[in-house]
Amino acid sequence: MLLNPRMSKTKRGIPAEVKREEGRKLKAIWERTKDDKGLTQESYCAAIGLNQGMLQQMFRGSSPIPLDTLLNLSISLDFDPRDVRPDLDTTYKKMALAIGGVEGRAAARELESMSDEGRKEVEALITAAESSLE
Repeated sequence: MLLNPRMSKTKRGIPAEVKREEGRKLKAIWERTKDDKGLTQESYCAAIGLNQGMLQQMFRGSSPIPLDTLLNLSISLDFDPRDVRPDLDTTYKKMALAIGGVEGRAAARELESMSDEGRKEVEALITAAESSLE
C-alpha cells in the first residue's frame, strides 16, 4: 500500500479512484460554500477564469485537479488545499499568495516536485520572511 496514492500514476495519469475522491471532496466544499457566498457555478467560474465544464469534470473526477487550479480554488473559496489533497503542504498556498499569478503557479509546480527536505527549507524561508514583515 502506497502512502501517497497519487504516486501510483499509470501511463494515463492519476488513478481514476484518486481523481474521483478528490472530485468528491472538492464538490463537498463547493456545496458547503456556494450558498454562504451567494455563488453559482456560472458566476464563480466567470469570476476566476475557469471553464464551467472543467469544474464539473473535476467534481465528477473525470478530470484531474491541476495544482494551480486547486490553489486558486482554495484561496477564493477559503479552504485548505489539503482538504482535497492531503499530500500537499501548506507551502503551496503560501507561495501562491506570496508570489501570485503565473509566477506563483510555476513556483507551486516546482515545489510539488521537491523533496520533503527541500519543502522544509522553503517553509523556513517563508516563515523567516513573514516574521520580518511583522
